[in-house]
Amino acid sequence: MTKFFLSIALLPALLLAERTGVRVEDIPSEKDTTIMIKKGVKDLNQCIEYEIIDGSEEIIGSPEFDRTKARTQWKEACKEWRDNLKELNKSNSLINLTCGSPSMIREEENKYSYHSKAAYKVKVRIKEKG
Repeated sequence: MTKFFLSIALLPALLLAERTGVRVEDIPSEKDTTIMIKKGVKDLNQCIEYEIIDGSEEIIGSPEFDRTKARTQWKEACKEWRDNLKELNKSNSLINLTCGSPSMIREEENKYSYHSKAAYKVKVRIKEKG
């Protein structure tokens, strides 16, 4: 008896609920297939394309008489380079950023400096289809 009253109470909710369904029978699946289900209408021809660009720069620390100070100068140059690139990264397109491994170079007058090859990867929007 309680099941009967419960089904009578839930009948209006079932009648007002939207019917949703997805037909996938006519989608070919011989190759890799991606099925996206989204609410609303969207033009599938409007897609954004990106390209990954690799780049490199040389980071050079200021020459110093002390090797420890020279390495500290390189670390400061590395930090400045990273901060500058991060500041330009307003669109979150920076993927990878590394200063590389420093190598010591003995310069004239018994001064030392550290050099490294820094590398970065950036995601760049090339076009929108549509």
